[in-house]
Amino acid sequence: MIGTIHYMLRKVNISKTKDPRYRFPWHVRWRTDDGRQPKRSFQTQKQAENFAQMVFSNINSEFFQSIIPLDWKDLIEEFIAAKSVNRLAPETQAMYRRIHKHFGEVNGSPICSKVNIRHIDVYKNSIRENAAPTINKKLRHLSAMFNWAVKRNYMVANPIESTDKIRERKKIRKVWTPQQFMKVMAACDDIQWRVLAYLAINGVGRKAALAKLKRKDIDLKVGIITVIDKNQQEKQTPLHPHSLKILCEYILQLPLNQNNIFTCKFNHATWKRYCKIANVPFVTFHHLRTCMSNWLKNRGVSGDVVTAIFGHSDPKLTYDYYTQLDDLDSKRRAINLLPLGTDLANDETG
Repeated sequence: MIGTIHYMLRKVNISKTKDPRYRFPWHVRWRTDDGRQPKRSFQTQKQAENFAQMVFSNINSEFFQSIIPLDWKDLIEEFIAAKSVNRLAPETQAMYRRIHKHFGEVNGSPICSKVNIRHIDVYKNSIRENAAPTINKKLRHLSAMFNWAVKRNYMVANPIESTDKIRERKKIRKVWTPQQFMKVMAACDDIQWRVLAYLAINGVGRKAALAKLKRKDIDLKVGIITVIDKNQQEKQTPLHPHSLKILCEYILQLPLNQNNIFTCKFNHATWKRYCKIANVPFVTFHHLRTCMSNWLKNRGVSGDVVTAIFGHSDPKLTYDYYTQLDDLDSKRRAINLLPLGTDLANDETG
């Protein structure tokens, strides 16, 4: 950083002298409001650069603290454009647009710098018929844009940080046993549904991502599948030997010129019919991931490993939505581990 910082009209100069009369060779100079030009000397370049950055921020504080007024629609477009650089999925872009557009409609498209807690309350009231998790999810998406706007001096602060989340009740989801899953697989008369279900219970990905699989995404030799998740990131998942066997048998039946693995539309009603034929409690296809999470938990697999398999960025997401702690079998297994009765007597004699 030798030279001049000229990000603003008011500059900070860093220079090095070879004059032996100076004890410290690195000099920092700047101009004050009254026209003076103070100077500070430092022994190392790093010390001089750190001090210059501090001075530069102080003498240009008016610029850094000024808020740039921006229309609500322009804010949305600029935010989407900025996020698109990071390969934001089109579905996620559309979701951002819907939430932000609705927020602007119920609040009269305010200037972003004027948004406050009152606007947040108006928006909450407009979506109060939604479930608590849905409301909190929409607020998180709004909060992401507000945090982005604060960093770019479009807003002073994120008003959502001053509001409370809607209290959520954790859903008690049905979880199949491995035997129930096998009964549904036996009821599947469509090989594509059966292969898709085995990939889902293997934690490869969500139904939408699995339905788009192509031949190049599957490495049958090492048993690994690569999918693009909803954040447009690649995720590799190893296959269970049984899942790999079923997938290999299915791929061998496909025409050589067929690039897509699946051609079925995978209708929700079809999956529901298979559950009814198998005479098992209905579980949505997506919640096969919940079944997998609980099976692994019951086998003693760490929650961090399950988080890595799902590709979640936060272990809390795995725990909140894909781990069922209220089933009686899990409670019974845990309670049976208590050192009571004969186990306690054995410990004392030992």
